[in-house]
Amino acid sequence: RGLIARPAWSLAALLCLAIGTGANTASLSVINEVLLRPLPFADPDRIATVVLREPSPPRLRPFSLDEYLAVAPSATLFSELSARTFLPVSVAADDPPRMVQSELVSDNYFAMLRVGLLLGRTFDAVSAVPEAVVSEQLWRQRFNRDPSIVGRRIRINGRESVITGVAPAGFIGATQLIRADMWLSTSWFAELNPAPSAATVPSFGVLV
Repeated sequence: RGLIARPAWSLAALLCLAIGTGANTASLSVINEVLLRPLPFADPDRIATVVLREPSPPRLRPFSLDEYLAVAPSATLFSELSARTFLPVSVAADDPPRMVQSELVSDNYFAMLRVGLLLGRTFDAVSAVPEAVVSEQLWRQRFNRDPSIVGRRIRINGRESVITGVAPAGFIGATQLIRADMWLSTSWFAELNPAPSAATVPSFGVLV
């Protein structure tokens, strides 16, 4: 009867409870997706991210592409180093351009994660055009599961490119924080991101 006598107060209390419950549910969902659910590739516990330590002022930061390229060939402490960063790109495939979240990765990325493709192959380091691996979701939603997708010509940021493979279902990249629907070689980073200092910006995560 007390709640009925004060309907405005009761409604406000119920809304607060609903918001609090929703926030807790959302937080637990994020924790489950990002921290608790196993990463979708073999032996994820053997993969780690390395960062650089700045001495003054003391801080940790990612690599730039130039720094990765400088240290990767001589990094004998680790069996392999792989670099990755995100870059939204415009993709046109016989239709109006649409934005796609791409992950620019070093050519050893899929091999290091031991992720086999559903269709096709990964990148050719000496290709004359940008080569792309697309996610299974993008293949399904935008290309209608076209079985002849491998070798299809598309335009990425206006640049003629070719699809060489389709990633397995559920694979969205090495991190669960951002979903990637396309993977491109870091060898095309300067062309796809033509900012003069792009290769010196510390924006690359490095996996070991």
